[in-house]
Amino acid sequence: MSKVKISALPDTQEIKASSGSITVTGAFVGNLTGNASGTAATVTTAAQPAITSLGTLTALQVDNLNVNGNTISATSGAINITPEAGSAIVLDGTINIDAGVVTGATSIASTGFNKVAITAPATSATLTIAEGKTLTSSNTLTFTGTDSSSIDFGAGGTAAFIGTAQTFIKAQGVATVAVTSTTNSIATDASLGNDFSHTLTENTTLANPTNMVTGRYYTWTIVQDATPRTLAFGNAFKWPGGTAMVVSTANGAIDTITARYNGTVLLAVYAQAYA
Repeated sequence: MSKVKISALPDTQEIKASSGSITVTGAFVGNLTGNASGTAATVTTAAQPAITSLGTLTALQVDNLNVNGNTISATSGAINITPEAGSAIVLDGTINIDAGVVTGATSIASTGFNKVAITAPATSATLTIAEGKTLTSSNTLTFTGTDSSSIDFGAGGTAAFIGTAQTFIKAQGVATVAVTSTTNSIATDASLGNDFSHTLTENTTLANPTNMVTGRYYTWTIVQDATPRTLAFGNAFKWPGGTAMVVSTANGAIDTITARYNGTVLLAVYAQAYA
């Protein structure tokens, strides 16, 4: 017997195959115990009490949300992830997002960032930098606010603003930049600092500095060689009475030059023979 047509059975009856399988043509209505195979099934009831296993799917579409491999996408609108109240969204096992607060991130690296903006609500906005940590930028770091805006660095923390008069409560200083003489010429890049030093190794000229800023002061400390060397100056250096400094000749003698750039020339004064 290869085929049996069953029109109806009492509710308490079962259909079992002693061997092989049972094939149902058309719709199957009722409870199915065991494994079913064939073409993809469609669940038509809107509210299912429980689907315990979906097996292995290549893609799953639920309303506007699609899950395909490692990608979750929406066919329209935004993707909203809302955890249970009091719980957080955890990314990569370390980054927690809870009620708008992100913790656990150690860095944000991207060549696409050109601005990080903190938009203040009606009351206030806070950027917190932990003690011992720094906020750096390879370009200008700008804080924009009203005249009453401020940055609070906590107890003992301070900040200097280029557009505001400052009262410093700790010692301040600038790094000294060593400059060298190549082919009897000392090159000074004023963008590297304000304080420069050079130990003479040949007869040379302190050439006109590059990248000077109007109104800034620059200083040079010159140390004489064991063999006395001469030092001339570029034409941007101007001296009181028109007489340039003549470098000290004693071995190890120290001379200093201080000059203010007025936008055209360097107004220079000097002190000599610190030995």
